[in-house]
Amino acid sequence: MLPLYVVALGGNATLVGLVVAAFSAPSVLLRPFIGRWVDEWSRRSVYLAGTIAICLAGFLYLIPSFIGVFLTRVVHGTGWAAFNTGGGTILADLAPASRRGEAAGIYNLMPGVANMAMPTAGLMLLTAGGFGASFLAAGTFGLMAVALLWLGPLGKQAGHVGAATRRRWADLLERSALLPMTFEFLFALTSTLFWVYPPLFARAMNIPLEALAGYYVPVGVAVVVARLALGRMLDRVSRRSALLAGAASIAAALGVASLATNIPVLAVAGVLFAVASSLVTPAAMALAIERSPDGRRGSAIATYSLGYQLAVGSGGLLWGTAIDVFGFPAPYLLALVSPLALVALVIFARRTLAAGAAGELTTG
Repeated sequence: MLPLYVVALGGNATLVGLVVAAFSAPSVLLRPFIGRWVDEWSRRSVYLAGTIAICLAGFLYLIPSFIGVFLTRVVHGTGWAAFNTGGGTILADLAPASRRGEAAGIYNLMPGVANMAMPTAGLMLLTAGGFGASFLAAGTFGLMAVALLWLGPLGKQAGHVGAATRRRWADLLERSALLPMTFEFLFALTSTLFWVYPPLFARAMNIPLEALAGYYVPVGVAVVVARLALGRMLDRVSRRSALLAGAASIAAALGVASLATNIPVLAVAGVLFAVASSLVTPAAMALAIERSPDGRRGSAIATYSLGYQLAVGSGGLLWGTAIDVFGFPAPYLLALVSPLALVALVIFARRTLAAGAAGELTTG
């Protein structure tokens, strides 16, 4: 919906990329501090603050100007950083050690459900009532999330405070999570091509926007099915194997997308991407949890999740510029460097991954 909104205001694909980057910038800059607050203050309070900010952003998108959109993206990105870090840390606290891969997959399942239903719902609302109807619906869903968290059974958790964390503000990034962060970055660098830019693909191919339901629905279903089907397997195979399989699926998705001239072929590429997301993201998140030291779990989740935000911001800007300069299918071909780099890093870090697996077996 956002790319269409920016274009309707007079922008192009490059400006869409800048708007995406405006979301990621505050999320990246503030996330290390938010991770510290999660460790030293309260998981639930940070989670709730992020939910409120996301809810507010849904209504602020109603301001019909580029300045309004950019400011709203700052609010939205800040809220997402708090929401994602607080929620991810609560997951890390609750997930059994033997089922962290499965738990991470289920936790990340909800965005798949949203990606399955909301783009189609947004297009229907856009047709019926314009962009205002879509943004009002987004804000209303945000209010429901705030109410659920405020009134729900999630206890007020104070967080674990570590002495070393209290003493060292300079140590905001958790070094043990830098490798999982990089895995997530290399994967998510391609994500805007499959979630943000399909409407611009449709416009370039003279395909009616209503036909995008034939893309978002099967891809969203694929995310849900893959997360449920692969969840248990993620804890039975090595993290290295899951990452390599995910990289292969990303490469296949980009290859198919580069051949697409219609929605069904693009949907096949999206399904392959959905499979990749069900392998790489849960494996990388589980690694971040497993490697995090006592008292630093919030900082570890914050550091790990930086990978996604850095990738969405830089990828959105990079692929938007590539679309304006070269058109389709150039972005899909250029993006192949991402899974290739992921494979190279997994191979390079094989000893570190093997040592982590051995340590997990020993402590488990």
